[in-house]
Amino acid sequence: MDVPLPGAPASTEADRAGTAVEATAAGWPRTPTLPPHYVRRPRLHSLLDRADALPLVLVSAPAGSGKTSLVADWCEASDAHDRTAWVTFEPEDEALWPGVVQCLERLGVAVPAAALPADATAVDRQLLAAVASAVAAHPTRLTVVIDGYEVVSADVGRDVDFLLRHSGHRLQLVVLTRADPVLPLYRYRLEGSRALRVEALDRRGRGRPVGLDGCPIPQRDVVGLS
Repeated sequence: MDVPLPGAPASTEADRAGTAVEATAAGWPRTPTLPPHYVRRPRLHSLLDRADALPLVLVSAPAGSGKTSLVADWCEASDAHDRTAWVTFEPEDEALWPGVVQCLERLGVAVPAAALPADATAVDRQLLAAVASAVAAHPTRLTVVIDGYEVVSADVGRDVDFLLRHSGHRLQLVVLTRADPVLPLYRYRLEGSRALRVEALDRRGRGRPVGLDGCPIPQRDVVGLS
């Protein structure tokens, strides 16, 4: 099943049904509120700030470790908060692209009206190229935060990689995940400086953030999320 993009006409019952699917499949389109007494992590903020020019940032940590609060706080404190959109997914959500496209539209990208998959299947390549071109034509660099969507589909991973590579350095995806997504991370390592992975320390201090070029992040920048 395909989901109409926001702005697509809905003139039939089938179209209206598609719109209802979109409302449930697109995730929650707002930055989460920080919990009371949240403690800011300035060292991790600095680390994320230095990734500003990279197209992909992965924040990988178990559930309950604080990755959502960390990134929400960073987004609110960032000079680019007005060029950042957030979407939160539930575990049962299969479709990534309706939520991502809604983020792009909220940021002022003129996304072409068409249909998107309502599950974890591939996007039509011509449509995806049109979305990438629309992002590339935007006058400013944009950030989309994807929280709670585990990229385990090879089709979705290929499409995310295509969008990052063809959006004219105008797009950064910040992916909050429990495990590395199905993306060509090995290729990013070879290319260098395309992505940053931030891994949470566990309660015993094991694990270190590393760049996707394989180089450890300096110990002075390591701060546990828990």
